[in-house]
Amino acid sequence: MRESWSISVIFLTLIIFVGFSTAQFRASYGEPCSRSTRCDSRASLTCQNGICNCSMSDIMTFENSRCSVLAGEKCTFTTTDEERSWKEDLLCVANSYCEAGFCTCSPTFYEAANGTCIPKSGYQGHCELDFQCRSDGFFICNLEKKQCECNETISRIYGNIQCRKLVGVQCGLDLQNCVLYASCRLPITARTLDEKVCECDELHYFTDTENTCEFKRWRGETCTDDKQCHPDSNSNPLKWKQLCIDFQVSNFVLAKTTSTKHYCDTTQQVYDRLKGNCVGLVDTKCSNSRECTPAAECRERWHSLVCTCKPEYSKSENRTCLASYGRDCTTAECHEGQGTICKRGKCVCKYENQQEFHHDKCTSYTNAPCDDNIPCFENANCIMKDGIQQCVCRDGFISVDGQCHLSIGKRCEYKYNGEIYESVTNAQLTCDVVGGLQCIKGICQCNTLEHYDNELFRCRGLVGSTCLLDNKGYCTSNAVCLKLRKYAQNGNIGICKCIPDWVPTIDRRCVETRENLSENVGHNENEKYLDNFNGTTTGTTTDSP
Repeated sequence: MRESWSISVIFLTLIIFVGFSTAQFRASYGEPCSRSTRCDSRASLTCQNGICNCSMSDIMTFENSRCSVLAGEKCTFTTTDEERSWKEDLLCVANSYCEAGFCTCSPTFYEAANGTCIPKSGYQGHCELDFQCRSDGFFICNLEKKQCECNETISRIYGNIQCRKLVGVQCGLDLQNCVLYASCRLPITARTLDEKVCECDELHYFTDTENTCEFKRWRGETCTDDKQCHPDSNSNPLKWKQLCIDFQVSNFVLAKTTSTKHYCDTTQQVYDRLKGNCVGLVDTKCSNSRECTPAAECRERWHSLVCTCKPEYSKSENRTCLASYGRDCTTAECHEGQGTICKRGKCVCKYENQQEFHHDKCTSYTNAPCDDNIPCFENANCIMKDGIQQCVCRDGFISVDGQCHLSIGKRCEYKYNGEIYESVTNAQLTCDVVGGLQCIKGICQCNTLEHYDNELFRCRGLVGSTCLLDNKGYCTSNAVCLKLRKYAQNGNIGICKCIPDWVPTIDRRCVETRENLSENVGHNENEKYLDNFNGTTTGTTTDSP
């Protein structure tokens, strides 16, 4: 009777141990699987021929730690049971969404031949066909140059970065779609809101020859039509057919014509049509802010009062003031040299979600668009990849949160004033901390009792190393993090141990059978080594090694 009772306890203990271990371990994509080692179903993985693969491998790909449906493939499926049926949407690949039952690329991306979604090109970006150019920028593909350009029948390039619709072209609801000094308005003859077109604002008039909006003219300036006159001029248009007010005379510009002619000194001034007089460029002397170019104010510098850009603006090459990153752009243009554009009334990076304002310039993350004016972060090069110019890490570096860090085995020390230091915060020589690498003795490497996984690009714990229970995938292949008795008070600390039916080797890896252990170690030493790691298991804790 006592023998039968003992056998039952042992059998029950084994059931609890196996149940606990398998519940803690789920094999990832490409890893071996069996009845005791199940695949991670939450990532849509199933066991196929002993290897974890996507459940629908013909229409799925593995990315971002789970299986996703390729663009153009079906993503809505009907699930039924004995009582009811329902529709379920599967996750689509990055930069796409499930629409009308199929995975569709987001508006600024296009579907590639391999089922992924590639960013559409902007102005002068590479293309083969029109659909590879951004539709929100009114671009079409120049088949000869193989680059995206403005559709000249309805738009014109603005700021060398975007196309804006011409006057008279339908514009929808986006106020920033129209050429300079025009806005999206509803004509008097319109019947619906969809009939909005680009029209010049009250201070500008439309020119048929240039298809642009020009400043209305003040009293005394030449004109040929009533629409050219400023409403505050209090004058009927004078039917003169002479040169316009911007006539260049040596270093001077004719600013305004009344009983006396006035000229702006172009080396120090610019004509402000709204104020109707000459105003000082940045760094010129002034007595009050009204004498300065727009977005500048009269402040004391160099022991005298000079025109200075306001804090939210920056000085341009021609000494006017441009709106800086993050600043209001409703009254001034954004600084093109910083790579910004005006969006929602603020100056932002051209590719908002793929760039960061770094060192006074919009800088692209890895795999984000780049060109001669859009730089990459340190340790990345701008090269042609998948048909577009994008930032790619140099050899010896790995992409970490959009930037390039040193990979395994690379030197991470640097010299300063003749002394050698190990890099910890140096942006150009930082090891891949996300992958667990540290700068040890001047080399990026894993800690003791860890090895580097070249497929997962991270450090993993060997058998016997301590681990955190919530750090899934940290332990070496075919090992799992189990809680130890001596750490029972701390609910998150455990130790890496081989899963059931697998045993540790002398180099602290896991193999499927005892016979696969290193033949260089004697049988007795192997037995002793195994006994150290196969402690008695009770509930959810194990003995320490």
